[in-house]
Amino acid sequence: MSYGYQSNDGGVIQTQPYNPPDYNANTGVNNTGFSTANTSNTSNTIVVVQQPGPIVIPKRDWSTSLFGCLEDVPICLAGMCCSLCLSMKVAHDMDECLCLQCCVPSSDLILRVKLRAQENITVFFFNDCMITYCFPQCSLCQLAREAKAVKARRTHIVQ
Repeated sequence: MSYGYQSNDGGVIQTQPYNPPDYNANTGVNNTGFSTANTSNTSNTIVVVQQPGPIVIPKRDWSTSLFGCLEDVPICLAGMCCSLCLSMKVAHDMDECLCLQCCVPSSDLILRVKLRAQENITVFFFNDCMITYCFPQCSLCQLAREAKAVKARRTHIVQ
């Protein structure tokens, strides 16, 4: 078996012998011992594997209201008396660095946006900014209650 290349004027420029790898031209058998001849009674099996799609979390609202501090009094007291400590606890619950609260301005806004995105909570970023800057303690308490609820839900699912 040989193949050649033709020039523009129709003449053959180069001819090279070509055989498939591990193929003996005299016997029609490759060096692995299997025949390379096609048979008409072979069947093709097609396996279709469908991978599971991503888990889609339905859109929802915050589980507690912005001014629902009395729904969890210890969080309310921590938010009003020592908001930095509560903010660091929320960061820890969300697997963020504790130094975030001391080193990054607007860290509560960052945590709020992160939690909202992870849990598919329907609020616009502008609303997060206004709530965080106009009602910082209430926003932090709502964030802490939501993080606590999410953590409890995930712990319940794992067990």
